[in-house]
Amino acid sequence: MTSNPNNAYQVLIIKGPVIRQVRGTVTVSGIGAASGTITIAALNGTTVGPLNWDSNTEFIIKGTVVPSGQYGVVTYNSNTNNVQLVNFTAKAPNTATTPTTTTSTTTSTTTTS
Repeated sequence: MTSNPNNAYQVLIIKGPVIRQVRGTVTVSGIGAASGTITIAALNGTTVGPLNWDSNTEFIIKGTVVPSGQYGVVTYNSNTNNVQLVNFTAKAPNTATTPTTTTSTTTSTTTTS
C-alpha cells in the first residue's frame, strides 16, 4: 500500500471461534477431587492440554466405569483452557472418517477512492 491521502482502506478482522472441540484418547487427572486436568491425544496426532475441569464441567460416560484413557470428545474454551463438556464413548470411530480440524477466518477488504 502506498501512503496516498486520497486512498481509503477498510480492514475487517474476524477472530476464530473461542469454543473448540477435540476428539481422541482422553486422560483425566484428579478423579474423585473437586477439580483437575484433562489431556487429549487427538486423532490427528497432536496432544491438547492440559485443560482444566471443575464442578462446572459436564461428563457424559458411556460404557466405561473409569473414563480416563478412553476415547472421547472434549469441548473447551481456548482462551481460558476450561473444559465445558467431556463426552466419552465405548469405542473410537475410524480415524479415516472422523477428521479433527480447527478453523479460523481472516477477511480483508480494501477500498480505494
